[in-house]
Amino acid sequence: MTYLSLKNISKSYDGKIVFHNQNFDFSQNEIVFFVGKNGVGKTTLMEIIIGLNQPDQGTIMLDDRELRIPYDVSARKQLSFLPTENQLVNYLNAKENLAYFAEIYRIKDYEPTISGLIKNYLFADQEKKLVKDYSTGMKRRLSLALIDLIDAPVIILDEPSLGLDIYNTDFLRKQLWAYRQAGKLVIVTSHDLLLCRRLADRVYLFSNDRVVEYRGKAMRNLEQGILDSYETTQSSV
Repeated sequence: MTYLSLKNISKSYDGKIVFHNQNFDFSQNEIVFFVGKNGVGKTTLMEIIIGLNQPDQGTIMLDDRELRIPYDVSARKQLSFLPTENQLVNYLNAKENLAYFAEIYRIKDYEPTISGLIKNYLFADQEKKLVKDYSTGMKRRLSLALIDLIDAPVIILDEPSLGLDIYNTDFLRKQLWAYRQAGKLVIVTSHDLLLCRRLADRVYLFSNDRVVEYRGKAMRNLEQGILDSYETTQSSV
């Protein structure tokens, strides 16, 4: 059953069409990847979903409710977003960061939850270390802990595996799968085709001003579809 839908979404910048009357439907308990070369609208669509970017036209529906930018508090609580850029507070440690965001999101009685997250996300032996001294993988793990803390039904992640080593990529993969198993809708942009193949229920390939959906057996053709999208661009230059 559709939980999040975007109907007839259009968006353009400086006369260049990003989307034109494009439709997207998402269900709970699934992982959907956005793939394609840079600059074709993947992050733009994410920003539209979370209310940071206004479409030129179209309707956004979440749990049978139409969303209007700026979103109200109840709508914002339904969505959690992990951008590529680090959003953590560099001069706080892991526990202090989690407490800081718990206060922002007005989460009640959060201390036991934070203690569990510190353990589950492997920060128990790093409690006094400041975020500014973390590796890329540690920062990403703490950002995922924030996602768990917020506990929204829709999780949106922009290039979450960027710069991660094999251990932290595997940690990310397991956590994204756990979100899905918990009934969440997980939307991911990524250039990591292996991560996509291992996790995605569906994939949207963004190619210039059109978007192609891959699911089921059609997923076998995804890599060639991505390569073809690059060829199309080069041949038109």
